[in-house]
Amino acid sequence: MNSNSPSFYRAAFGAGLVIGVLDGTAACVSAYLRRSVTPEAVFKYVAGGVFGKDAFTGGTDIALWGLLFHFTIAMAWTVLFFVAFKKVSILSMNKFLVGFGYGLFVWLAMTFIVVPLSNLPSVPVKLVPALIGIGIHMFVIGMPISLMANNFFSKHPNKAPL
Repeated sequence: MNSNSPSFYRAAFGAGLVIGVLDGTAACVSAYLRRSVTPEAVFKYVAGGVFGKDAFTGGTDIALWGLLFHFTIAMAWTVLFFVAFKKVSILSMNKFLVGFGYGLFVWLAMTFIVVPLSNLPSVPVKLVPALIGIGIHMFVIGMPISLMANNFFSKHPNKAPL
């Protein structure tokens, strides 16, 4: 093995960091433009998934927990795709359609499974925010993950997680 070639884990971790930054930035910009919500409030909302409604009255420490949780979630979705990429052949067929599809899948899972199972108060899904969320997930989560996985595995076809 060439010591200069990145390992599967390094590639997936690096991609996860990129996704965390892209999604966090998109979430903060979207929240600010739509409702004048600060980045601190965005990450307090994320922390609310664990800490419940108390997160909304917490300080910077709670926002930092939210940032950590955000990157953990971004990393999980990224690693899941990288692992599945080698095991599910359809994921390598059309990186653009797969990227959009994975972004939609992540949005659906977060909206209808993860968030409802968290300690956040329930909120109804509304059309315009849902469409914005789906677009963000397609363009800043699904598409970049698909492109990065395709790029990594096209250069290192024999690298696998296990």
